[in-house]
Amino acid sequence: MTPLLIYYCLYFILENTFWGFRVLQKARKLGFSTVIGKSDNGGNGRSAFVTLICERGGSYNEYKRKSRRKVVGSVKCECLFRLRGYLLSGGDWNLKVGDGKHNHDMTDVLKGHKIVGRLNPNERVHLQEMMDSNIPSRQMLTNLQKRNCTTSTTIKHVYNASHRYRRSIRGTRNDMHYLLKSLVDNGYVYHCRKYHDSDDVSDVFWAHPYSIKLFNTFSTVLVLDSTYKTNKFPLPLLEFVGNTSTMKTFFIALLI
Repeated sequence: MTPLLIYYCLYFILENTFWGFRVLQKARKLGFSTVIGKSDNGGNGRSAFVTLICERGGSYNEYKRKSRRKVVGSVKCECLFRLRGYLLSGGDWNLKVGDGKHNHDMTDVLKGHKIVGRLNPNERVHLQEMMDSNIPSRQMLTNLQKRNCTTSTTIKHVYNASHRYRRSIRGTRNDMHYLLKSLVDNGYVYHCRKYHDSDDVSDVFWAHPYSIKLFNTFSTVLVLDSTYKTNKFPLPLLEFVGNTSTMKTFFIALLI
């Protein structure tokens, strides 16, 4: 059987000046995505260059550490496509086609591809604003799709960007330091105790001032529950829940 070969070198030969974003856009229109295979910034007398390959180039390498989930497939199919950009003496980049052949079919929709689905800087700023407003992740993805109907972003990209944003806010603080800082910044009423023989925190109690007002108004029913995901997290969490006159429940306080 004759192997599948698709030639796309003519689309990039005329690109005398190298612009990574423009090459990515052109590849996206043709039905594939490019990633950086090799690069060098030109230090120690070396010539600066960057090699762009197809996202499906190379072969899958299994991890040395065994995992529970076995990989049943990979997008890697040793695609031959390769572009190489060189830094000229004037500061511009020159593009040359190393190999313009693909050994796989092109896709009409690049949804689910890691590189194509990444958020651009404007989308990241918009996502951070939505996170500050406590908008659910599914609604974030819907809003991004409304702003850009041609986006290939998936819910996984939204989760990853949200995780990176939370990690940047948290900084180098550990779990307890970040919890206490959040309680202070948001005006919670809290109290913590530590072990007698060390400085480690033994338990923390916190409540929102508005929840305290609700409890002072509706103090007839008080429900305590400490079985929240105790099998998943080996840490007891005690919840204080109240009940209004209209049979609506509300959180009063938490103890961990």
